[in-house]
Amino acid sequence: MREKKSRMRSMTLRAFAWLIFCGLTLVLIVVLGNTLAESSRRLAFAERSVDFDKAVNALLIAVEQLSVERGLTQMALLATAAASADTTAAIAQPRGRASARMAEAMAAVATLSFDSRDALLAAVRQSAEEIQPLRNQADAALKLPRSERPDALLQR
Repeated sequence: MREKKSRMRSMTLRAFAWLIFCGLTLVLIVVLGNTLAESSRRLAFAERSVDFDKAVNALLIAVEQLSVERGLTQMALLATAAASADTTAAIAQPRGRASARMAEAMAAVATLSFDSRDALLAAVRQSAEEIQPLRNQADAALKLPRSERPDALLQR
C-alpha cells in the first residue's frame, strides 16, 4: 500500500513537474514571439527610415547644387562681359549634379509611402519644368555683354 502511495505521489510529482515545464515553455514561446514581433516591427521602421533618409539626403544635395548653380549664374549675369567658357563650365557642373541628384531623389521618394506623396512629386516636377526655361534664358543672356542682358532676368 505504501508502495502504491509512493508511486502515486511520484507520478503526481512527475505530472506536476511536466505541467510546470510545459507552462514555462509556453510562457517562453509567448515572450520570444512577442520579442520577435517587436524586433520585426523595429526592423521595418528602421528600413523605412533609411529609405526616407536616402531620399531626403538626395533632395538636400540637389537643393544645395541648385543654390550653387544659381549663385554662379547670378554672379555671371552681373558681370560686365559675356561669360567665358570657364564660367559656363563652372555653372554646368553643379547644374549636372543637381539634375542627377534630383532624379535620384524623385525615384527614392516615389518608393516611399506617406500622405500627399503624389502631390509632392507633382509639385517638384512642376518646379523642375519651370527651372529649365530660366536656365535657357540665363544661358542665352550669358553670351551677351551686361548692357544687352534683360534686367528682368536678374530679378528671378
